[in-house]
Amino acid sequence: MAADEDRQAQYDQIRERFLADPEFRAEMRADAVGTLTGVLGELTEQERQWVRELPDASTSEEELVDQVTTQRVGAW
Repeated sequence: MAADEDRQAQYDQIRERFLADPEFRAEMRADAVGTLTGVLGELTEQERQWVRELPDASTSEEELVDQVTTQRVGAW
């Protein structure tokens, strides 16, 4: 259980950084799997699914921040 809580804490930190740091957000938009792997280590299949659920590149920056702020996206 502690491992799940640690992982969720990591997701929460990534979400906060995503919302606060435009450069990190750009990295995530360009290569979400690569960026998350660099932060979290190897991703589980469930985490890869969550990445696939992130809004695509056609979503405006404003819409993307709004979606991540107001609703849960993947593990966020």
